[in-house]
Amino acid sequence: MAKRPAAFGRIERWDDARGFGFIVPETPASGDPDRLFFHIRDYGADGARPTAGERVRFTPQRDDDGRWQAVRIASIPTPASHASGRAPTRTSTASASRTARPSGKRGIARSSKTASRGKTSNTSRRPPVARSARAGEAAGTSARGGLLTLGFVVSVWLGVLAAAISAGRLPTAALGVLAVLNGLAFVAFALDKHAARTGRWRTPEAHLHLLELLGGWPAAGLAQQVLRHKRAKPAYRRVYIAMIALHLLALVLWTFA
Repeated sequence: MAKRPAAFGRIERWDDARGFGFIVPETPASGDPDRLFFHIRDYGADGARPTAGERVRFTPQRDDDGRWQAVRIASIPTPASHASGRAPTRTSTASASRTARPSGKRGIARSSKTASRGKTSNTSRRPPVARSARAGEAAGTSARGGLLTLGFVVSVWLGVLAAAISAGRLPTAALGVLAVLNGLAFVAFALDKHAARTGRWRTPEAHLHLLELLGGWPAAGLAQQVLRHKRAKPAYRRVYIAMIALHLLALVLWTFA
């Protein structure tokens, strides 16, 4: 079995009835799955049950069938849980007692200040939701920008193809071959995305890049944006752009050289 050093991530999904779930690594290494399967037997939390969104420490491991899974999973408590787990001290008990029995105008003033602080605290919890919404809008804007850029490059590519066919440098049948390559590229990305979610055998990145180099890069770029797969990996994106450049360079040289 292939093992990797311990890593950190969050539980994306947990099926308590079936006793399994999936963990999304915080910083997945190149070639590793975007999420890993795990079973309740590998969750060592003294009888506690996993919860979605929980941060954990785990060890990625590939089983005999070649599928990646998470083992030796340990929950990482947040500072809030540590704070809530401490026993109240005598000073805090006395303070709570004084707060519970306000006397006179001073007690009423204290109660008003406490209520005001409570409202401020509740209000201060709202910005993360707003930040999440802004992050979602930014991701949508980035996806639209990526699709527009892809559409422009594809237009240039189609223009060069038309010139090559008009000049007799490429047969018309080349368009059918390119269409098949793009279909294969999109299907390959979809299958790799499904494998990443289920923890199954992944498609090697070298195979995806080969399809891009041969002419399937438009469908590969579309799949990255639509399926949200590989587009957040800078290393992969750099090689993907290099494959586009090499393909276009070869096509231009074949057409006009």
